[in-house]
Amino acid sequence: MPETWAKIIPNFKNKYSKPISNPEKIKTTLLFKCTLIHPSVIIRKNTLEKYNLKYNKDNKHAEDYDSWSKSVKHLPITNIKKILLNYRVHDSNISNIQSNTQKQNSTKIKIRQLKENLNITPTDEEILIHENIYKPIQYKIDDFLKKEELWFFKLIEQNKKTKSYNEPEFSQVLSQRWLQICSVNPNYNWKILKIFWKSPLRKKLDFRERKNWQMLIRFFIKCLIKKPQK
Repeated sequence: MPETWAKIIPNFKNKYSKPISNPEKIKTTLLFKCTLIHPSVIIRKNTLEKYNLKYNKDNKHAEDYDSWSKSVKHLPITNIKKILLNYRVHDSNISNIQSNTQKQNSTKIKIRQLKENLNITPTDEEILIHENIYKPIQYKIDDFLKKEELWFFKLIEQNKKTKSYNEPEFSQVLSQRWLQICSVNPNYNWKILKIFWKSPLRKKLDFRERKNWQMLIRFFIKCLIKKPQK
């Protein structure tokens, strides 16, 4: 089941959406978000019928995310590495005008995947940790990062039991998310960089991906030029 890259329009800064193409990494990434550009997806009708892949109207404004997270159990999903779609972004996009409904149903889809694929019934706090990249206001940064790290370890251990996701791709996606979480939070400093670097999750990072090098370099530069926030 292929989809494509896209050019974002109106486009004043040469903005593009270039999702990953590795099928196993796409499968893992769907645990956290919908990583497919819906208008670019191509799938055979007989495949939809064979696996009974239908939109669930109960997941309003997140029907595509629900469908792809189910499809990936039956067939590989990849990206054609070409810009074949102009994707218009405007104030009337569903993701803008129905963001609350979309977020609520997206959360339901993530919980379903955790239950079905990893045999995890997450607590409210685990859902919060799973969904957030930026630190929620109720946490100190050290506590938030520690909880994120422990959550990723839990996912890895459960996957060893269920074998729902292939390794090393599963751990590589979690490691990339760990890097992203450490690098985007507000008080960039050497302490956070040290937390990231000392974690076993860092060793899983796939340095063949240019994106990982870019994030790591930006993280390092921010630590050099920013003063720690209290």
